[in-house]
Amino acid sequence: MTRSPSPKPVEVSFEPLDNQRLARLCGSLDANLRQIESALDVAIARRGAQFTVRGEPAQAARAARALSGRPRGVPSPPSDLGCQPGRTAGPAPAVFNAANEVAVAAFLTGRVTFGGIPALIARTLDAHDPQPADSIARVIEADGWARSHTEEGCG
Repeated sequence: MTRSPSPKPVEVSFEPLDNQRLARLCGSLDANLRQIESALDVAIARRGAQFTVRGEPAQAARAARALSGRPRGVPSPPSDLGCQPGRTAGPAPAVFNAANEVAVAAFLTGRVTFGGIPALIARTLDAHDPQPADSIARVIEADGWARSHTEEGCG
């Protein structure tokens, strides 16, 4: 008998860490997590603010939404991360865009968690040494640097 491979686990993390919210979510001795497991027939492993949900993909996704506190179709809270590069001079918008594209590709191939995308982008923006965007060549150079730097951060 051939076994089909186990579905890929869904990972959820709290960023930034909010210990009070985490304590309310998990409950005393993780009792609330056990209720989610029972109701959705999934297994939830927790280490600090990192959760791994295993089970049938649709049920694991429902559990992940419950853990993240966002129902389906409700976007995550707005972040200033994508706005800040546009407020600065130089090639920062191109650096942001390149880092975002690489980080999302890494998520889609399972190399980073969804919650890890903003952290990768922020690290790339923080490491970028802004130069004047006085030519298309400088913008292309910044784009290439950002792609390489972000890729290195994917592990």
